Amino acid sequence: MLNDIFKSVLISTFSGSVLVLVIMLLKPITRRIFGYKWNYYIWLIVLLVMIFPFSVKQYKEFDISLEKTNEVLINEIDVKPKNDNIIQKNNIQNTTDKNVKVNNTDIIQTVWILGVFITLLINIISYLKMLIKIKKYSVLISLPEIKRYTKRKLSARVCQNISSPFIIDIFNPILVLPDIEFTNIQLDNILRHEITHLKRNDIIYKWFSVFVRCIHWFNPFAYYISKQINIECEISCDLSVVEHMNKAEKIDYVNTIIDILSVNSKNRNIHVLKMAESKKMLERRFIMIKNNKKTSKIMSIISVLMSIIILSSTAFANGILSGIIKDEYAALVINNGQSIEFKNQPFIKNGELYVPLRETLENLNFMDNEESSITWESGNIKIVLAEKSQDTIILYHYKITMGKAEIIENATYSLSGQDISMTIYMTNAPILKNSVTYVPYEYIRRMASNIVGQSYVNNELGFAMVIPKDWNCSIVDNPYSSDGVIIETSWGGILCFIFRETLEDWEKYKNESPVEQIVLAQNDKYVYKMIMASDVQYDIQNKEQVEKYNYIRSNIDKLKIELL
Repeated sequence: MLNDIFKSVLISTFSGSVLVLVIMLLKPITRRIFGYKWNYYIWLIVLLVMIFPFSVKQYKEFDISLEKTNEVLINEIDVKPKNDNIIQKNNIQNTTDKNVKVNNTDIIQTVWILGVFITLLINIISYLKMLIKIKKYSVLISLPEIKRYTKRKLSARVCQNISSPFIIDIFNPILVLPDIEFTNIQLDNILRHEITHLKRNDIIYKWFSVFVRCIHWFNPFAYYISKQINIECEISCDLSVVEHMNKAEKIDYVNTIIDILSVNSKNRNIHVLKMAESKKMLERRFIMIKNNKKTSKIMSIISVLMSIIILSSTAFANGILSGIIKDEYAALVINNGQSIEFKNQPFIKNGELYVPLRETLENLNFMDNEESSITWESGNIKIVLAEKSQDTIILYHYKITMGKAEIIENATYSLSGQDISMTIYMTNAPILKNSVTYVPYEYIRRMASNIVGQSYVNNELGFAMVIPKDWNCSIVDNPYSSDGVIIETSWGGILCFIFRETLEDWEKYKNESPVEQIVLAQNDKYVYKMIMASDVQYDIQNKEQVEKYNYIRSNIDKLKIELL
């Protein structure tokens, strides 16, 4: 999960940085056309882009109907032996344990999250220290004039250690005034200015910029954004205050700012909203107040449209970039023509469909039997799938490990205590996402192969096969030949013989055999052939056996083998 969050931060910091450069280039034009209010709030769009990981969902459809795998699932595994109890997928080269290891990316992620924690802590401590000092060295006063400008609860305090009025605290805002005497006109201008900040929620805006800056503490553009917000905040507030003032009132307003200015202000802090700043800043504010022009309705509409276009374009680019980097798409999963609803959504990664393990097995009805279970133990997941065959419960044991691209079948010991497990190496490993185990769907298909059909592997003869489940047949050793096996029906009748014969003998005697022989597979050394039983293998008076045997014979072409 941390990996996904870090990728989203990198994507959003890149998109935000590009957007900052675009705004900087357009600033001479936008400031003249749209005014300072637009230039103040445009940074909010940049902050939104940098904090919310926009993404464009790209759907791919997958049909997981298991009926399609009833024939020979072994064909999709491409089995090759590594030793007596290991099957290895043929596109895995030099398979080793794929445990998750600490790499450079992990270190960078750790440094990033540590930086976020430290910068947040510094800002919070700084704010709390300032709040404590204000309450310690200030006196609560009654200021009824506040009610003329706002109905919101706002307490007022006088503090000796400050030089300029400001508002602090989001939830219980406090107007802090320097310990000097103000005329009625000055107090009126101060209240107009500070209440305008309060109404516009500027302090929340500034805190939001601080939070984004902490998330992107490594990006210098994040600091530039905070600085620009502080500058544009005071200018846009001034312009809002003087918007309906006459010339004389504007002069009084400017004089008020000059009167309360302290050349060496010691309390400049982003957590407060101050009326007076540095001389250079004041010069810009006075020029803007003097040259303030009301923005026309047409320009206001254009400015709004411009903001929407910027946000939409950046969000779309951000989403496309997110899809490219994460290589992750949403998956629409179909089973027997019906869409499966998941609480934990499947996704596509590295071209592979990943599905939530437990939910998928439940949706495919593999967990209906009370004997079925899934247990987690230190990154190892043990899966037991139960199947009822007549009056017998058959248990299939599997084990998968997080970070390992393999599945272990028969992951239990036999009654004699022998290890009968078989390791099958897969292409991709299971992963943990949002505390949910996701596995590539090939794992589900592999586990289902034992339920929808009987898997059989014979390393000595060098072949593997799956018998369709509905045949209800079994595979037994041929008592008359070590080079073959017999497939028997449920009532004990022989369906066919499977023999391995050298290629040389096959070429020599194939035309001399009195019975039909079907070649299932061959290599440069052996031929694997099937010989059907020549006599009646069922009770001719038993209609059910006759129909079943004829059904199997008519579908005998479904019996295929894979060479090891």
